[in-house]
Amino acid sequence: MKYIFFFLLLIPLYLNASDYQNTNKPVWIDVRTSKEYKARHKKGAILIPFDEIGKRVSELALPLDTEIYLYCRSGGRAQKALNTLNKIGYKAVINVGSLENAIKAK
Repeated sequence: MKYIFFFLLLIPLYLNASDYQNTNKPVWIDVRTSKEYKARHKKGAILIPFDEIGKRVSELALPLDTEIYLYCRSGGRAQKALNTLNKIGYKAVINVGSLENAIKAK
């Protein structure tokens, strides 16, 4: 049962990943918990908890110059994720702070 649940969590990630691989679309990543994401999130945002971003961002196969927008509850976890992505080599990562800021953005 655990494996089925895990697989079901990954389906949206893979579906969203194909949207971004060969385009110049910005990517929105919600770095909160799955419980927070389920309660409310920005439409089109991909869930990758901040403490998993270093391992899981490669699943998206994004070019290093992709615009990536991160958000969480207040910006703290998004900043940690931003630092991790910068260390990996991503150059256009922006911490927009809260979910409310992300929803208000384009």
